[in-house]
Amino acid sequence: MFDETMELLAKTITNGATLRVLLMLPPRLDNITWRELGQQALADELGLSRRVVGQALADLHQLGILDRKGQGPMLRWRLTPRLSWRGRAEKYRQAVRERASAASAAKRLKERRLQAR
Repeated sequence: MFDETMELLAKTITNGATLRVLLMLPPRLDNITWRELGQQALADELGLSRRVVGQALADLHQLGILDRKGQGPMLRWRLTPRLSWRGRAEKYRQAVRERASAASAAKRLKERRLQAR
């Protein structure tokens, strides 16, 4: 984890439950694979309610720490690269540029499709 990310976490996470949930995620999630996350099992491990765990995950998503895909019971999660990157910082920056480029290309394609209608 990069120093800037540690500083961001220290300054932005003010809820103890959210911090506890965050600390449980690295063994369960990475920054590549979308995975289901058993909120009830996580809640049971931490001695929290499923609602509190769900809110913590939503908070982490809003902070840009987690990526989320899907809706309702079909949610899939992954850590953002800046939290979970393993390897050289230069490779991380390259991956971020590639993701941004891919997202930009997807947005342009979607706009073209909408204009074609």
